[in-house]
Amino acid sequence: MRVIVIRASLVLVVGVGVTVLAVALGWAVGLYAGRVLAGLGFGPAFSAVFSSLAPLAPPDKRAGLLASIFIVVHLAFGLPALIAGVAVTHFGLRDTTYVYGLVVMALAAMTTVAVWRRRASPAAAV
Repeated sequence: MRVIVIRASLVLVVGVGVTVLAVALGWAVGLYAGRVLAGLGFGPAFSAVFSSLAPLAPPDKRAGLLASIFIVVHLAFGLPALIAGVAVTHFGLRDTTYVYGLVVMALAAMTTVAVWRRRASPAAAV
């Protein structure tokens, strides 16, 4: 799980970086390529984390855990999108895109470092 999250987070960083660069250069093909790369990074990372969390809950509590995960995920996507929508009206689309992209890249990089530093323990191998 650790290796998947590390690699996928790095792919996410590269994908968002390509996307931000494509916006700066006005490069449509790069925009699509960056989004595909970002998706190829996010999908496996989310799947690996989700797969590692689900078995930790007892069977009678698993539905509650999964519901909680999906609520957090929806908030994690929805709130930044709302904030970005407000920011666009004040700072413009390009500047908002740059900041949003850099924040996503920083969070993905921090995830990579945190997972990489975490010592392999029996609980981490689950």
